[in-house]
Amino acid sequence: MLRITAWVWPSSRPSRACMAAPHLPGHATATMRSASSCRPANTSQAPRRSARAGDPSAPIRAPPSTTWERSLFERPHRLILLALAMGAGTASAHDFLLLPSAFRVDGTQPITLQATVASSFPTPEIVVPADRTERLAAFGPGQPQLRITGPVDKGLQLEVRGAQAGILVATAAIKPRDVDYAEDRIPLILGEYRVAPAAAAAVEALPRPRTWQVVSRRFAKATVCVADCRDRSAAERPTGVALEFVAAAGVSATYILLADGLPLVNHPVDLVDRQGHRAHLATDEKGKVDLGEAPRGPSMLFAARLQPPAGSGRFLLDLSTFVLDR
Repeated sequence: MLRITAWVWPSSRPSRACMAAPHLPGHATATMRSASSCRPANTSQAPRRSARAGDPSAPIRAPPSTTWERSLFERPHRLILLALAMGAGTASAHDFLLLPSAFRVDGTQPITLQATVASSFPTPEIVVPADRTERLAAFGPGQPQLRITGPVDKGLQLEVRGAQAGILVATAAIKPRDVDYAEDRIPLILGEYRVAPAAAAAVEALPRPRTWQVVSRRFAKATVCVADCRDRSAAERPTGVALEFVAAAGVSATYILLADGLPLVNHPVDLVDRQGHRAHLATDEKGKVDLGEAPRGPSMLFAARLQPPAGSGRFLLDLSTFVLDR
């Protein structure tokens, strides 16, 4: 059963700010053990700016306003369409993700993807430096091997060889990074990263003025159909990262969110469609999210998990994306 947990109008969503972005050539990064650089120079005169994509000088782009047709409310509609309509405008958050050049291939040529940071799925925007990546791997029928071929215009080009008929899974991660968020940035970050209420309460309980110390880990996964999509076994198996989506066995439109290999139940999940509209959903009591009623086409699942420290120390923030074509 699809569960909708939040409604956020496009005009009211704050942009994510001062995130743990990869270091990008020619760009400044978010604060690394320094809260001061997370603060805008003059918030009373300058628009609020974001360092989430690695560029603190870039203004936050407010999503365009959207007019919804009267018919949306005059006849029954599936819940997930209503979630997309009410829960999102054009996604302005910057996500680390893998973008296949094609979601269906015949297997006669190498399969290519881009590792990128993007604010408008499925359009790549910023190259992820090769030395900031780790855990690059491919899984599926045959003996798929993933390698970096070099940066392209807006992404880090990856290539897979040796894949055979079935669903291919490609994975990558950005190396963990320490980030300090200043008091004025904390509400913005928590407004964008939808985490468990208990974890958000632990941030709220920090002594004022707060400097929220975080270790950020970012994981990305994508699937490609090679020749024949019937063998889905690679998509159903976990790859061993801290936070990831896997396909539910035998159910084509259901996915499971795993944290350290176990289902993460009743947890916030975002679904982004090919227009960049972001819906706020949640896993059920078994850690599953059903996309059977979602619009077809390229999509991205996103989840964030925040773990407070046992005592003093840094919070652990895991961010995970899963790009697929339905």
